[in-house]
Amino acid sequence: MGALAFGCLLPTVLMSTHAVSAKLELPNLESIRNLSVSLGSMFRPVELEQIAQPAPAPSEIPQGAILEAGQSGRSVLLIKRLLQELDYPVRSGDFYDQNLATQIGAYQARHQLARPGSVHWGKVGPSTLRSLRNQAILGRYDDAFGRKLASYARSQSSGGQGSCYRYVALAIHAHLGPVLNGMHAYMASPYLARNERFREIKVPVQALKRLPAGAVVVWDKGSSRSGHISIADGQGREISDHVAPQMLSHYGGAGYRVFVPIARPKAVST
Repeated sequence: MGALAFGCLLPTVLMSTHAVSAKLELPNLESIRNLSVSLGSMFRPVELEQIAQPAPAPSEIPQGAILEAGQSGRSVLLIKRLLQELDYPVRSGDFYDQNLATQIGAYQARHQLARPGSVHWGKVGPSTLRSLRNQAILGRYDDAFGRKLASYARSQSSGGQGSCYRYVALAIHAHLGPVLNGMHAYMASPYLARNERFREIKVPVQALKRLPAGAVVVWDKGSSRSGHISIADGQGREISDHVAPQMLSHYGGAGYRVFVPIARPKAVST
């Protein structure tokens, strides 16, 4: 009976197995591939760029905003462009990654802006942005043109006072043509700001004594009638209608702007 029972049961098991296998279809290679792609898109690791915080605008950083790792936006592109002009290797894109923080830190250490390990290292605040902009402009400083301006200004200086704008304009016009206008020294600023051979830099007043030859300092009028303008000689002196130690304050009580002579922009080939 045991053998008979076993013999009777076997066909039943086979039939049952056959029934199940008829319902289960093994997936083919194409369906496996499609499933893999689908799951891969669901569980792909999230890139850091996808969770980046918005970076402060370039105009906000001079007001105290901080640009740091993990942010993305136009300010990051600006910083990368400035670093590239100074030959620091940076990656493309608008994301502030660790590589960019390292390059900023290296720049800060070189210019004594922040020490490695400090809370400011690898971050861009007002002082670092100002320094980057200045150094990028100074990197384009035209030494030959600057020295020509200073030398010509010195050769024409009369030793008098009261005609600073006339003598500075004389030197600049001798090399660039009539690019300045107006009756008073403070009026030179917008013309210099628009001229392709000058770029404005922001420097503390004590740094005026260290300006390169040909740099033009324009003092606003304040309570005075005309303000003042001069050309740096590169040795701590200024030249206008007379030669004197670089002015560090003006009796009119107003601020100043500094314009550095730069190389002529390269023509873009078409």
